[in-house]
Amino acid sequence: MTSDSPALFRDRLKGRRGVAPPETGTLVGRWVLEDATAEVFMNSARAAVGDFLVPEPSGHWHILTGDGRRQTGTVSRAQAPDELEAESVRTIGDKLEQLTSDSASWIEWLDVVPLVPGISEQVDLQPLELLIREHFGHLETVCRKPRAHLRVEVQRVPVSKARRIPPAAASYLAAHTEDWDRPLLRGILPKRILAEVRQDQVDIYENRVVARLLDNLSAYLSRRINVIRRLLKVFREKEDYSTSIAGTYQRERRMSELWGESIDANEGRKKAEATLRELEWLRYKVMGLLGSPLYEEVPRRAFVPTTLKSTNILTNDQHYRRVAELWREWARTGAGRTQSPAELNMETQRLSRGLDAFTMLLTIRALDTLGYEPTDAGLATPITRGAAVQVHGNGVDITLEWRRDGSIVMRFGKREFALVALT
Repeated sequence: MTSDSPALFRDRLKGRRGVAPPETGTLVGRWVLEDATAEVFMNSARAAVGDFLVPEPSGHWHILTGDGRRQTGTVSRAQAPDELEAESVRTIGDKLEQLTSDSASWIEWLDVVPLVPGISEQVDLQPLELLIREHFGHLETVCRKPRAHLRVEVQRVPVSKARRIPPAAASYLAAHTEDWDRPLLRGILPKRILAEVRQDQVDIYENRVVARLLDNLSAYLSRRINVIRRLLKVFREKEDYSTSIAGTYQRERRMSELWGESIDANEGRKKAEATLRELEWLRYKVMGLLGSPLYEEVPRRAFVPTTLKSTNILTNDQHYRRVAELWREWARTGAGRTQSPAELNMETQRLSRGLDAFTMLLTIRALDTLGYEPTDAGLATPITRGAAVQVHGNGVDITLEWRRDGSIVMRFGKREFALVALT
């Protein structure tokens, strides 16, 4: 960080303004942009007041102001959630942000289950996986017996291997005595001679598509297997937890209400186990093609853009056109798309804001579980940033404030308790 770096941020953890974040160990969610008198760019994307200080995928963050001042720093990579957790928070956060936009009340927030909606559907086989299973025979045929272009080269070869002699062979031989075996009375007995050598060229565009598709499908299936394993762990933990709380009526009822609205653990576990077996089998079959003749002949660094070119082979060949279908379905998953700095920043901002909203939801549900209810005035107060709701229960009055910076404060008597969501 430069010595004249601007103090643009608010420290949500300490509630202090005009503080410069540290160069190392920056906590994502702690710092929000507060001062934007000059144009500010964060990680090459334009930033606005209220944006969180977030890193690039590398774990580094960069701030540049319109007057040329800079700040740089790093966050711990171990701090970052995995993609499944992050996407879950974004999904719930988007739903809660819609409630905020609609000025929803306490009661409407209580109706939201703090679990990812449709989690059971995530363990179903996806369209690409079904297509891999359907077209794998075509993919295997292409890899074992690839189409090739016939390439003709003129080379010096031993006479015994020469099959087709080009017109220039005689004049070349006359000028190169090193290729003679010995001279004869009427001519020359050659040792080597120019000949046309025909070779199959497997490294063509269509086969490059196949080779890179194998790489892409292997990576995709590995990611999906990781996701299914995580979800399977969730289902098993739910079953184990349900068993452990058996006999504790109040806790069992609360958890049944919470989980029952979102997850059938027994059914989800069975689906996840079946899907995991199918995906592992598909990955095994795809990985087996990495030793095929086609894959071995195509250079590892051969690059293929996401958008395919339309060629006669990819359009008309009964096997290659199925490969093209697989490629296009893979492209629809977005796995091969590179996000711009603005898109990456938007996703990380969604994550931090979603976590703030999720924390507010958990706070509301916790207070409700403990027997706290909003007052008449609190019921009429929308749950939005910058608003405070009055709640009462167990003989205690509590003011629940959701600050504009996303932090949450509860006040009861002379005591104050703050919640700051960190990713």
